[in-house]
Amino acid sequence: MTTLEVENRSEMKPTLPSRYYYGPDIYELEKERIFYSSWICAGRAEQVPNPGDFFRCAVADESVIIVRDKAGSINAFYNVCRHRGNRLCTEDSGRFKAGALACRYHGWTYALDGKLIATPNMVDADRFRKEDFSLYPVAVQLWEGFIFINLSSEPEPFTPDLGKVGPKLHRYNLSNLRLGYRKVYDIKANWKLVIENNVECYHCPGVHPELCEIQPGFKSGIIGQEEADGAYLVDGGSTYSTSAKTTRPLISTITKEDEARFRSVTLYPNLFLGLLPEHVFVFYKWPVGPKETRLVVEWLFEPSTIETPGFDPSDTVDFLDMVLSQDWDICADVQMGIQSRAHHSGVYSLQEQLPYKFNQWILKRLEG
Repeated sequence: MTTLEVENRSEMKPTLPSRYYYGPDIYELEKERIFYSSWICAGRAEQVPNPGDFFRCAVADESVIIVRDKAGSINAFYNVCRHRGNRLCTEDSGRFKAGALACRYHGWTYALDGKLIATPNMVDADRFRKEDFSLYPVAVQLWEGFIFINLSSEPEPFTPDLGKVGPKLHRYNLSNLRLGYRKVYDIKANWKLVIENNVECYHCPGVHPELCEIQPGFKSGIIGQEEADGAYLVDGGSTYSTSAKTTRPLISTITKEDEARFRSVTLYPNLFLGLLPEHVFVFYKWPVGPKETRLVVEWLFEPSTIETPGFDPSDTVDFLDMVLSQDWDICADVQMGIQSRAHHSGVYSLQEQLPYKFNQWILKRLEG
C-alpha cells in the first residue's frame, strides 16, 4: 500500500495512485475492508412503513434484505436461504405475504425476525432444530430516518462524523422528511472518483456555470462542504433552481441562520447530504465494479409540503439533474484518462483538501 505523506498543509498533495481507480485487486480489497466492514446507508425507514414491507439492497457482490417485522423493528439479513443457498428474494421491494419469507426452491419459510419456522415435506422434521438455521443477520442502525447496515460479524461502533455541520443538522428535521422524488444514475467511473468530484468545487466555475450563478461563492472554486456556514444562495434563495427560489415553504424547523444557505456533509463511504432551506437531497453511492458506480438521488421534503395540492418538485429535480449530468460526463472522462500508461497519479490544488481527506480515509481502511 501507499501512504501519502505531506509535511506542510500549504503544499499541493498527491492523489491516490491511478490504479486505485481501476485495479481489480484494489476493488476486491475495498469490498472486504470498506463495503463489507463499514456502516453503509441502505436507504430510508419510510421504505418499510408496515410489517412485512421489504426492499433489497446490493452491497457490492452481496444482496441484503431490509424488512420491518411484526414488532415494528427493522431487520436486515443476507438474501440467502439456509437450506441450499438459494436467493430468497428476487424483487427489489414489496411486502412478504402472510408475514413470512418463503424460499421458492424447497419452501423453507422464515419469520420476519429471521427465525426458521417451516420446512415443508421434510422427512423426520421433528428431529431438526429450526433454531439453528435462522437467516444470516446483518447489523442495523437507525439514524435520522436513515437505515445503516454493517456486514461485519463484529461491527465497529456506529459514530457518524458530521464535522462542523453536526450541531446544525437537527434543524433540518431529517427524521421526519419524506421522499418527494427519486432518480438513479449509472456512471462510467469508479465510486471514489464520484465522491472526490462531489466534495470539491475547484471544477465548478468551468463545469457548473448555472450552479455558480445561484451560489456565487462557488465561482472561487471553494465549495464550503463540511463548514458550519456552508455557502450562500443568491437573493435570499431557498432551493436549487435556475433562480434559487420556489413557492414551496421552508422546512419548519430551520432558523433564520439557515435561510438562503446551502450546507452539506458526506458520511463515508456512500452517503451525501445536501441541506437546503426547503428540502434535503441525498446521494447513495454504490460501486458496481472497478469502473462503474450506481448513484441513487432522493429529494426529501416535509410531509405537509408533499401533501400540498399541486406539489411539483420538478424545478429543483431538473436543476440538480443538469448539474449532476455535467459531473458524470467529467467523471467518465477522468476514468478513461487516468488509465493512460503515462499517468501514474495526479495532484490536488489547495482548494481540494476534502478529496485528499477522503483519500486518507481510504488508505487507512485498506492498510488496516
